[in-house]
Amino acid sequence: MNVFLNVILILSPLVFLSAPSGFAKPTTDPAPFSRSYTGIEITRNFPVSFSEKQFSPGKAHPTLAYRFILDNSWIMGLFGGFRMLRTKESSEHEAEELPFLSLAHESSRILRLYHPTYFAGGFRLLYLMPATHGMIPTGKAKEFKTEFGASLTATFLHLIDERKILSLRLERWRGTGSSNYHGVEVAAGIGISFD
Repeated sequence: MNVFLNVILILSPLVFLSAPSGFAKPTTDPAPFSRSYTGIEITRNFPVSFSEKQFSPGKAHPTLAYRFILDNSWIMGLFGGFRMLRTKESSEHEAEELPFLSLAHESSRILRLYHPTYFAGGFRLLYLMPATHGMIPTGKAKEFKTEFGASLTATFLHLIDERKILSLRLERWRGTGSSNYHGVEVAAGIGISFD
């Protein structure tokens, strides 16, 4: 939680100072976005709060992303991949990789900073299944529970041209069934429009 709050505190003045006309209305002029973007993100997860007792940071891993732009002011996204953490070594078992198969639905509001750079802030609904390994096909890790989750997400979007977009995302996520799964995900990606 401290990492997430520190990043938000550092970045929030930049967001408010760099907006030329404030945040009163969505960015509709010009209409900079294509209708949808399909892409890939490289993600890295860090445990926070109660999860720090059980887990350590995992390695970087790819995630598939699909973002649909509504009226140049909202993003609806679907994401699928693995959130990688490592279990901590204990007297019962050695430290090992613990991937969470993660499916997410995002809803974020787009705010224009300075064309071609935009900020999107919103939330995600998650499905988190602890898996045996971070590749498909995979099985469920029996000693951990599957949970639904929720997260807050902050994304910087930069349009390269009409068909390509770069993204840099920070997400604070947690499972809702218990206090065992908490994390911060940092991701960088590229999306391409086929419209």
